Amino acid sequence: MKIFAEVINRFLPGDYESIADGEKEFKSYGDVSESILRLASLGLMQKISRIVTDASGLEQSQFQSGIVILPYENGGVFKYTSLGLKLRTILFPEMGANSGMIELDYSKTINMV
Repeated sequence: MKIFAEVINRFLPGDYESIADGEKEFKSYGDVSESILRLASLGLMQKISRIVTDASGLEQSQFQSGIVILPYENGGVFKYTSLGLKLRTILFPEMGANSGMIELDYSKTINMV
């Protein structure tokens, strides 16, 4: 209970809606909202980056297959942590367990901490 109270105490306008909206996918890191980044810093969401298996489409890329593009160079997906999912369930009990979830192939992803 103390953890949830501490997190909610640090919410700013827009954070409540952002946690209700569900998991998000962004094409570039510059598109990530401040609210999503704040939820990540509070431990409610985590950034998942894709592993590059074909670098041919990247402009002037020096990346090789299997190398991860760092989060400041691409978008990625922000998924709920277990704490974030529990808080979302408490705040929005009417939402389904899978509402707003993004399915990923975790063999082609890496968690960015």
